[in-house]
Amino acid sequence: MRLGLRLFTVMLVAVSCLSAVAGFAAEMLPAHLPSEPVSAAPAALETFLRDSLFPLLGALLMGVITPLIYRVAAKLKLDSLMQKNNWLERAAFQGIALAEERAAQLAGSKLAISGNQKLDVAIAHVLGVMPKVSAEQADAMVHALLAQIPSLGASGEKAVASPGRAAAAPAINFLPSEALLFDSAPLPAAPPAADR
Repeated sequence: MRLGLRLFTVMLVAVSCLSAVAGFAAEMLPAHLPSEPVSAAPAALETFLRDSLFPLLGALLMGVITPLIYRVAAKLKLDSLMQKNNWLERAAFQGIALAEERAAQLAGSKLAISGNQKLDVAIAHVLGVMPKVSAEQADAMVHALLAQIPSLGASGEKAVASPGRAAAAPAINFLPSEALLFDSAPLPAAPPAADR
């Protein structure tokens, strides 16, 4: 949220400066004067200014403003915030992949992993890799990435978000000795599809 707001502010200031310069340049042109017969010299000067000089000045102004925008972005630490967000997204994706891989390994056995357990594994992976990230941030990032995945996982269940979720459970290793950690009841059979 903060990153987007800071980036929006920097871009808004840059666009405002450019539009002010463009408005000033438009006011400098004699387009608002009444039409009078004019000689060819002022018309040629106007064409030169409009077609050659003002685009060149605009490009030079952008060249001067660009380093200033980078300095402001560095001062606001936008680059490090974006890099942290990229690492968080990568850790969330790895957590989802880890949960799906473990669910695929257990898909044929009696030890089925539910969607919420996969969600807990993914969030626990994010928290294990990035301990400074809050559980809410990890949960939000995992849910954001899960929303982009079109198909269901290996367990055949979606991870469902419960309102007011508690902190994520620790990472779970699916060893046979730890089989009692999970509900070993088989998944209910899907109702038969109606033939049309």
